[in-house]
Amino acid sequence: MSSDRFPLNRATVSRLEGCGEINRLLMKLVSPNYIRVRGQRMEISLHDHWPQMLHGLRAWGGSLVITRNGSAVLGQTREYPELRFSHDDIHARSPEDTFDIDFPPWHSARMVIEERDDSFAYFAEFLDARGEVLHKVCTTTASDMEQMVVWTEFHQGFSRPADAPMAALAHRWRRVQQRHWFGIEEADEVQENALSLLLLEARKRRFPIRLMAGNEGVVQAAIMTPQRLAPSNGWMFASDDTTGLHYDPETFESVVVHHLPELQDHPPVSVLKCFDDRGELCLAVAPPEPERLGEWNSLLNAAVCPR
Repeated sequence: MSSDRFPLNRATVSRLEGCGEINRLLMKLVSPNYIRVRGQRMEISLHDHWPQMLHGLRAWGGSLVITRNGSAVLGQTREYPELRFSHDDIHARSPEDTFDIDFPPWHSARMVIEERDDSFAYFAEFLDARGEVLHKVCTTTASDMEQMVVWTEFHQGFSRPADAPMAALAHRWRRVQQRHWFGIEEADEVQENALSLLLLEARKRRFPIRLMAGNEGVVQAAIMTPQRLAPSNGWMFASDDTTGLHYDPETFESVVVHHLPELQDHPPVSVLKCFDDRGELCLAVAPPEPERLGEWNSLLNAAVCPR
């Protein structure tokens, strides 16, 4: 493919064409109508057939799956989960409750090839109408790169017009129904650094915790046994071998321990929740499983205290 199809940045295109079989395959199989070059990155526009797209991500194999908001970024190295979709395809959930997705806020998607020093990064981004990234899936050394190329070729295209009003209404109503989980009734406000103290105590005890981060389109959960906690470019970073959490404690307007009542098969549980200055929940920390509630309560009591 000649670089004259990419008048925005010929130098970047030349580097892409000359660096590796994967790049050459992508530039051969993707229509130039769907490509935009911005500095050190090439973006391929994708269509918005969300069920097919997310199901196809499983073929990538081991990937880094990320969900973010303005205060927290949760990522986990794993195979993309198998999702169960609602009959109208506006909601999906993984059987193990690690992903809860609402599609009305999803607006567009793109595949990105980004030059980084002497290598390239490959990742799919799913965005809202404002252009904010809701969800991201990156290749790793364990990924099947040929399957990534096949997936990109198949899903190249443009997104359709915005969702119908009824879909947006259904989305809002479902969120109202979920308020029992995201509300802060029966909550105790705790110290601002409670999250860092909890992570340090969990690392000390080698105790696994359940992290939940999300936005209006995606909630992602992961179990992490903290091994590292350190500053990272103005944020804090906690991780173990498969899961990483970036968070900015300066953006937490309030941190509370929310005492949830018994729900269906789940016993009463206390959850640490961090809210931003708009009152939006950006991060929650819970016990890894109901059977370990006693250990979790001990950890929580040792790490945090009411204000």
